[in-house]
Amino acid sequence: MPSFPLFDRTGAHRYVRSSRFSVSGHNWVIGFRPNSFNHASANLFCVDPAQDVRARFTFNMLEKDGGASLTNHGAIEHVFSPKSDCWGYFKLVEKSKLEPSAGDSGGHSLTIRCDLTVITEPDVVVNRNKLFLLPQPDLAGHLQQMWKGGQGADATFIVRDQSFKAHRCLLAARSPVFKAELSGPTKQTATQCINIEDIEPSSFEGLLHFVYTDSLPDDNEHYEEGRTARLQQLLVAADRFRLDRLKFLVESLKRLILQHVTQAKDAQYVRTKITLNMLEKDGKAQITAFDEVDHVFSGTKKYRGYRKFIEKPKLKSLSQANNGYLIIRCVLTVVKESRTEVKRNNVVVPQSNLQDQLCQMWKDGQGADVTFSVGGQLFKAHRCLLAAWFLVFKAELFGPMKEKETQCIKIDDIDPEIFEALLHFIYTDSMLVDEHYKESKPAKLHHLQVASDRYGLDRLKVMCESKLSECIDVETVATTLVLAEQHHCKDLKEACIEFMAPRNVLQAAMATDGFKHLVASCPLVMKELLDMVSRSG
Repeated sequence: MPSFPLFDRTGAHRYVRSSRFSVSGHNWVIGFRPNSFNHASANLFCVDPAQDVRARFTFNMLEKDGGASLTNHGAIEHVFSPKSDCWGYFKLVEKSKLEPSAGDSGGHSLTIRCDLTVITEPDVVVNRNKLFLLPQPDLAGHLQQMWKGGQGADATFIVRDQSFKAHRCLLAARSPVFKAELSGPTKQTATQCINIEDIEPSSFEGLLHFVYTDSLPDDNEHYEEGRTARLQQLLVAADRFRLDRLKFLVESLKRLILQHVTQAKDAQYVRTKITLNMLEKDGKAQITAFDEVDHVFSGTKKYRGYRKFIEKPKLKSLSQANNGYLIIRCVLTVVKESRTEVKRNNVVVPQSNLQDQLCQMWKDGQGADVTFSVGGQLFKAHRCLLAAWFLVFKAELFGPMKEKETQCIKIDDIDPEIFEALLHFIYTDSMLVDEHYKESKPAKLHHLQVASDRYGLDRLKVMCESKLSECIDVETVATTLVLAEQHHCKDLKEACIEFMAPRNVLQAAMATDGFKHLVASCPLVMKELLDMVSRSG
């Protein structure tokens, strides 16, 4: 780099760039900025990286002869990407060291040495097809158990002579009519019984079943006598409380029953035209001459014919003439009536919105009756729903040692964002998709998996295992294996061991801090791992 005094006057934000060079299939350029206050700075540029490129590099300024170094900087490791394509030393060298001496006539040239290593992880074929058997979603089951058990119920409805207990927060979340009656200005107090006189008890019970499970009662699957009338009553109740999805479910079932009944009727009745006549020996001339008869065969009318078909004396002589044989000709026509096809528009049942409504109930805090303090953050929740999921919370919130309603329950051994993810699962039966911590996804999944195991959320635990298996890499596999061993995650443990079985992968993983922790905490797992490596060759 010739003539430093000239470049020193180019301005503080101007770079002097080297020619392009290639390392490990990627193009690189060194940028030197002479005028950077009291120091000169230098950056390494990865030219148009299409994907992440991990590199380790050092810059040092050399003497005139290229031998001795004016600086002694340590190596820098950086992941170059489309969003971060340069990195370097802001204070590479003091400018005073770059000024030419009075007697120097060497052209003021400068030499920067760059040692660059591109780090490539070993090529690994990861088996991403390992199946993790997820327990079936059971949000509706927990809610139904909460309803049937009556734990935490704070509303009682009197329908004719029957009483039904329920939870105000869930009713308000599911129905705008219930919300107005139970939470609005005219709300009834918790100690009052709410009388409902214009709905049958069976219809109100079916309505509550839908509120808690987002489905029709099981007995509606059978086509029983009077089922259509009872469904009509449930339809009226659904319309009154503005439960639109329930209305569509009932309408769909009513049409299915109507179709079933129509098909059954079509199978029961057969309309025909019949003629029966006795023939001569040669089968040509008719002895009788009966006209055509119309008849509809059914379960109660299984036959039709002619009471006076032929006189017995004539029948006897005919039998003798034909050696005991008789010929009867039957002409039968089955009449299929032209049916007018009535076009019935299919009922499009809206998608279930139970999860969305519960999530909104949680976010709004409507009816929340418990507060948790986690790492300085407050989270409101509903006791009845927590008790439906957690036995530990059920004892804590409703047992003899229950916390007072005015108290705030403090939890010290969990991060706020992990506790928020737990609550999200409780209210929606799904994992929280959080974009802002994608880069630390494995670490967050580790913490969430530990929390789900602690609180007995088996479905969430398996979800975390499945997600962790998808993001196994050299840097995290050892840490994930320790987690799998300590929390009895058999499938995740197998996935980690299979990943590390190739010798080149194991060698790379051994350089991580997580592997040191694995060796110290899980000696038996190390034996399994070494056995796998030896078998894989």
